[in-house]
Amino acid sequence: MPHNRSCHRALALSLGTILSLTACSGPYVDRVTVITPPDRVPDATQIPGTEIKVAALFYNTKDSLKHAFPENSKWLWKAHIALTQVTFESNDERTTQVLLDSGYITIDGQDYPIISPHQTFDMAWGKGNPLARVEDDAYNTVVMLFTFVTLGVGSLVWVLPSPFEQPASEATPFSRDINYKALSGNFTLMPGSLRSGLIYVALPESMDLSKLQNAKLVLHLVTETPKPVPHEISIDLPPAKPAA
Repeated sequence: MPHNRSCHRALALSLGTILSLTACSGPYVDRVTVITPPDRVPDATQIPGTEIKVAALFYNTKDSLKHAFPENSKWLWKAHIALTQVTFESNDERTTQVLLDSGYITIDGQDYPIISPHQTFDMAWGKGNPLARVEDDAYNTVVMLFTFVTLGVGSLVWVLPSPFEQPASEATPFSRDINYKALSGNFTLMPGSLRSGLIYVALPESMDLSKLQNAKLVLHLVTETPKPVPHEISIDLPPAKPAA
């Protein structure tokens, strides 16, 4: 019995140590992304047949990325995620439904499609936490040992991970922030209103984001006023200003 108690204390101490290490970081700091009207953005364009203007700002430096993600901008930079803020401004007299069907950034004849917020988080997390998988394995090992010693081998089923279970990335403040700031795929523009959001594109690691030439954003949209009309618009990507 004394030996078992010692094992319990050691395993509990190890578990507590890992829990304290994973919780030692400070609270996540969010920052509201400032909306710049299309009239104040270079190379803004207008959706044909409408009074809706569209503008894009490209976060192509480490400093400008801090505008949107002050806490984890380095992760996105390391993952070569190109962030673009897309803003719509409607001067139509009617309410317009806008569907963002697809889009991509084209650079020197190569097209790189928009990726989802979930994909963005997965790629950024992997670059920002290269030892995250090792830490998870160590944590799971301690949990299984603790369960085995205290409850017996039959209880290990309770703590073993399912091979079909996907990680709940939406449980982290960073991933929720990525999702909240993403441009919605379907939204309504009231007369005189602005709508803005971020889109994410994964670029090759060989590319220097700060030195991209001839980069354009291509969007496939559908507007309904009330009949659906498809559009393809191409926007040059002027750089966003660095964070103050």
